[in-house]
Amino acid sequence: MLFRSEAVLIESPGTEIAERQWSESWPNPRKTQWVWERLSDELIKQLNPFGNVFFVFLDEHSYDEGNMGQHFLDFIRKRGAVWVDWDPRRKGVDFVYSDTFTHDDKNGLAVKGFGAQPARPYLLLEGEPYRGDGFRTSIWTFAMGGGHYTFHADTGQETPQTGIMGYDPRMPGGDKGMVKRDWLGHLSRFFNNTVHDLDHMTPRNELVSTGAYCLAHLGVEYVVYSKIGAPATFHVDLRDAAAKKLQGRYYDPRNGRFSDPFLIDGSTMTT
Repeated sequence: MLFRSEAVLIESPGTEIAERQWSESWPNPRKTQWVWERLSDELIKQLNPFGNVFFVFLDEHSYDEGNMGQHFLDFIRKRGAVWVDWDPRRKGVDFVYSDTFTHDDKNGLAVKGFGAQPARPYLLLEGEPYRGDGFRTSIWTFAMGGGHYTFHADTGQETPQTGIMGYDPRMPGGDKGMVKRDWLGHLSRFFNNTVHDLDHMTPRNELVSTGAYCLAHLGVEYVVYSKIGAPATFHVDLRDAAAKKLQGRYYDPRNGRFSDPFLIDGSTMTT
């Protein structure tokens, strides 16, 4: 416990010391701060130019962050990097991440995060299931709630070859994670390449019957996800598109394939 406590206690929160010359005579909190700052600065220099990197510090908050949390939030953002943190810091961060959530249906969690104020992009931190059909349900229910999915799988993935989260396709005997990557790819392509105007979509579950979830730009575009085990038919309220003909397609999240398109009268659709 002593080591854990010292590892998260720094000398001068709010005042950077990374440019000072190291001294073995320093007290431990100053040494800890210097090491963390130098490491963080180097990571930013090497990774931030990629443009698709965000930074998070002591992410789960299932342990004490000491007196470092706000200091490194400011340290990272001052250098133009994207910072992600938990909901209590929502006002001062770029993205917010969810609690750790272990159920396969994560829609309610995502909807809550989507609607919180001030508005911030909402990321799934982690949570089982990491394997099987439940994983597919997990990623789709969270996305249908307006959230962004990150696959942070750290349970039940270990092998002697790869260790935690080791999905190297060249590693003999390792968990290559190919099916899960395929399902993530189908999800990503659907929302990024198929949905016409995702920025105007909001969770509108009141428009669909039990067992389904809906994202909608009312009167313009609707996405409905029917969960595994849900009734074979569902209802969608399309009265906001009453004067229109909408084009519909069914999408299989297991293989990323669409059915042939069909036309729908704006009204209440049963399918």
